[in-house]
Amino acid sequence: MRKFLDELLSAGWISCKEHVSNGLPLEKNLTAYYSLHNYCAEAMTNLRTLDNLEEDYFRRHPQEVDAYLSEIFDEYAQDGNSASLLASLRVIAKVKGISALAIETGMSRQGLQKALSSRGNPRLDNINAIIRALGYRLTPVRMYHSDQ
Repeated sequence: MRKFLDELLSAGWISCKEHVSNGLPLEKNLTAYYSLHNYCAEAMTNLRTLDNLEEDYFRRHPQEVDAYLSEIFDEYAQDGNSASLLASLRVIAKVKGISALAIETGMSRQGLQKALSSRGNPRLDNINAIIRALGYRLTPVRMYHSDQ
């Protein structure tokens, strides 16, 4: 943690002036140093990832899942970014419950987590099983209209 605090200090994210007591620099004032250490440790444990925020949002707004799934598949159709698609499906899987979803798909919990990981390379039948367990189906949609 000391190295982390030193990096914050040197980068200017925090100021020694705010954490000096009795005119001593932070490095020489252990009370101020440990006070800052505890503050930073608490702040670090309260950080949330985007996945956590999305998961909380969809738990509070389950009616938004339909639009979200349509959006992520539209984006995947345009950019082919499977890691992004899997990350988004992982968020929805967490909302439903990984264990419950694993049972419904016939996959192990670890297999489901691996399939939806950023390094996952799930088979089409696995994706289909996951989508079905979420209450949806894979349906082809024409990307463009031909004149023929």
